[in-house]
Amino acid sequence: GKGAGGAVDDEDTALFCLEQIVSITLRNRDRMPLLWPTVSQHYADIIQMAKKPSLLVERAVISLVRICRRLLKYKEDAAEALMESLSLLFKLDPAVADDLLESIMREMLMLIRTSAPHIRTISGWATVCKLLQVVAVHPAAAPIGFEALALIMDGEV
Repeated sequence: GKGAGGAVDDEDTALFCLEQIVSITLRNRDRMPLLWPTVSQHYADIIQMAKKPSLLVERAVISLVRICRRLLKYKEDAAEALMESLSLLFKLDPAVADDLLESIMREMLMLIRTSAPHIRTISGWATVCKLLQVVAVHPAAAPIGFEALALIMDGEV
């Protein structure tokens, strides 16, 4: 860190806290109705306040998709709330989003491969399709997005 009160220490602390939130959320999947409103609000705060790319924002975005991927198959009653939280990704500042689209799409591809059968709502699929649409113009993310779309179209999910 940088020393007492420095920006690096603040980010280190925030990263540690985020890792703990992810761990607690994944280990307490049976308590999702109690945890998720607070957890998703924390993600919303990080994502909406980000004006430039940072390690914290990247980890928050990636861990949000990972939590959804890992919990969708276990928590059918929470699937809609989990998928709805992915719409937070549309609130990323364009410069931040551009920097993270390839990573986001890699995680979304894994989500589609492993958890697509658990996405059962029109709004859930609308979020997935909108993300695929956003990445279609991004040079590094587009091929991953097309691979995900091919999986969906071929019915392999």
